Amino acid sequence: MPKYNIMVDPALTHDSKQAFKVNDLCSKENLSFAAHLSGLAYKTEDLIRTEIVGLGGTPEKLHFLYGKNLFGFVAKFSDFAFIVFRGTQARGDWKDNLDIRVVRTFYGEVHYGFARCLDSLSKQIIHEVIASFDKPYKLCLTGHSKGGALAMLATAVLVKNGYTPLVLYTFGQPKVGLKSFVKWWDTNVKTQCFRVENSGDIVPHLPPSLVDIPFLMIFALKAIVCSINFILNRLFGRKKEQN
Repeated sequence: MPKYNIMVDPALTHDSKQAFKVNDLCSKENLSFAAHLSGLAYKTEDLIRTEIVGLGGTPEKLHFLYGKNLFGFVAKFSDFAFIVFRGTQARGDWKDNLDIRVVRTFYGEVHYGFARCLDSLSKQIIHEVIASFDKPYKLCLTGHSKGGALAMLATAVLVKNGYTPLVLYTFGQPKVGLKSFVKWWDTNVKTQCFRVENSGDIVPHLPPSLVDIPFLMIFALKAIVCSINFILNRLFGRKKEQN
């Protein structure tokens, strides 16, 4: 899965409706469009209904998805559609995130917490696609953090059921599976994939492997230095106020 360290500018799509172009999937405008949708997933249904109009115009269809520790929505526009998953927001999300046991699936060995979470919604997603989209190749998926992991697994489920999404965008996505999953994905998935990361974000390195140790060590060192600076500033700041 490609990895791009791209700064997505929110202004790119905020004032231009229907900015997403199905023939230019790697454009910054498309990345910004998907990033905005991923952000909307953290909001209430009413806010999503209101704000999505300013992003891509009034959707032909907008359905909300609810599963166990999972929320998302399906938005169908004139010539494309998005399935969007919310990231970590509630206590139950952390329960899934931290359950890093491995489970065997038809697409290989994957993160148990994420697979269990998606399983509560898999049938509903397939039903939405069958009932709504006469052109599934223009179906797109996106999500931030845990939502990106769910979007990736949902792509695998759709492919297994005969649907090949056009594109998958993930933002700050944690790792999903082991080598068997990578092998299945590379063999079966033709969907274009874009994994967007912040270079200082620890989440894409979790759960950690040996190659992540240098990054995690630097991250831990920075956290310690920041903590020491915070404590010193608090201590000396109070002394200055007293003087």
